[in-house]
Amino acid sequence: LLLLPLVMAHPYYLGILFMASIFAIFAASWDLLSGYTGQMNFGHALFFGVAAYTAALLNLRAE
Repeated sequence: LLLLPLVMAHPYYLGILFMASIFAIFAASWDLLSGYTGQMNFGHALFFGVAAYTAALLNLRAE
């Protein structure tokens, strides 16, 4: 995965790849916490949502 940006030149496909990777990591951590341990914790979703909101605000300010 680290060398894939060197092979893929189109930024659109890199963005799709990065977003898919982020969602896969989020899903794996959620499965590890709630699937194997049986604990419900919305901390992952909170941090994910805060990061998405912050990124959206920074993107609006940058334009």
